[in-house]
Amino acid sequence: MKEIVRIILLIVVIVGVTFAAYKFIMRFKKVPKINELVESIKLVEIRKYIENNFEYVGENFSQKVREIYYDKDKKKTIYGTTTAEEREELAEEGIDL
Repeated sequence: MKEIVRIILLIVVIVGVTFAAYKFIMRFKKVPKINELVESIKLVEIRKYIENNFEYVGENFSQKVREIYYDKDKKKTIYGTTTAEEREELAEEGIDL
């Protein structure tokens, strides 16, 4: 019986210490939440997929998007950068990004 009581007390102490440590760490926000980790992993996977399967066109993105949009025979997957102004111009032309 004493052995069972000791085991129960040991479990209570371990759980209490673990919970206290968790609360302490979370107070300083040094441990990211699991949802944040999962989202980060998903974003990294998406980025790797795009980099491996799409052509990088850099700052020429708006120009290349127009070429592909207006030449229906071109079937390309591209990625790059564009400014807010260029994006608005594309939207006015009916090119939805």
